[in-house]
Amino acid sequence: MRTISVMLGTMHQMLRDILREEVLGGRPGFAVVSDAQSDDELLAAVVDYTPDIVVVESMQGALGYAGALVLRGQPTTSVLALSADTRSAVIYQLRASGAVMREVSPADLREAIRDAVVTQA
Repeated sequence: MRTISVMLGTMHQMLRDILREEVLGGRPGFAVVSDAQSDDELLAAVVDYTPDIVVVESMQGALGYAGALVLRGQPTTSVLALSADTRSAVIYQLRASGAVMREVSPADLREAIRDAVVTQA
């Protein structure tokens, strides 16, 4: 199984901890390669690490400025915009469609990340 490289972008520390420790940590097939504390750090780290997917916190599924710049600069990197309450998420890719997710569980997030990376390959 291919390991999916995940970068954690700008988000609340509690959400970052949940993603790192409960959703992705210790799960086969996933590796958190970087943890950016600001949009500037995120944009620099994306160039250095070229992750498969970047996870950012969003407001109502909106991609946000940093996420849009990631897609523009790294067209093979997907962006997962996750709401702060982790109840919804949207996967963005440099293509015409996006998939809205509702009632997101850790297993659902892992599967969405896996699916986004496989469809980009």
